[in-house]
Amino acid sequence: MSHGYTFIEQFFPQGNQTLLTAIFVAVLLAVVFSSVAYLIRRNPNNYVVPDDKFSLPYVADALCSFLLSLSDDVMGRENRKYLPFIATIFVYILCLNLLSLVPGFIAATGGVWPDNVVFNFGIAIISFIFYNVVGFAKNGFWGYLKHFFGGPELMKPALLLIGLMVAMIEIVSNLVRPLTLSIRLYGNMTGDHLTLNIANDLAGKFLIPIAFYALGTFVCIIQAFVFSLLSMVYIKLVVEGHDSHKEHEQM
Repeated sequence: MSHGYTFIEQFFPQGNQTLLTAIFVAVLLAVVFSSVAYLIRRNPNNYVVPDDKFSLPYVADALCSFLLSLSDDVMGRENRKYLPFIATIFVYILCLNLLSLVPGFIAATGGVWPDNVVFNFGIAIISFIFYNVVGFAKNGFWGYLKHFFGGPELMKPALLLIGLMVAMIEIVSNLVRPLTLSIRLYGNMTGDHLTLNIANDLAGKFLIPIAFYALGTFVCIIQAFVFSLLSMVYIKLVVEGHDSHKEHEQM
């Protein structure tokens, strides 16, 4: 699926539109969140008492509360230190998805093959590297590799063959996660925008398919949520491996 004329193309007609859109969103987010931080820091009461009216600090507080609650439910309260990374991924993908609903902007996460898949894969690789680094940091080099065997019991001589088979399956499953994350995001966002394009064609020039845009907004939010949720789960799995090994050693 090719994209039409875009706003960014007016200024950079020869550039990669997916990459330029991604850079534009990154700069926009940096400006917005810097402004929010400035507004919050300007009033010391905002550190304790949230804003009681709809504003940028109010939205930021609601978003942080949602992500904090989700993080505690999935990764555990003791792993809040990983939340800034997850929050960055969530907000970035969400803004990329929502911006694609605005006329004049392309869907950086879906629609153009293979540019969008490669872009999604880049985000997925960052998540992949992060949770594996957490795994090595928590368990040590050999300790993290051992968790692929499914536990210390499967490393005993009598069960070593089964342990090796489990390790092969786990390693392959781990390696394909960036691919599944990127293709899932690409496929769902491409389907979403194909549906919107068809709805726009059927509605004609004078009718706005509000219901389809509402559905498209919902899909944008869900896809950012799923990507971030899976990243949380992967982090929890490598951290749980560390905790289970500690419990096993204490028994």
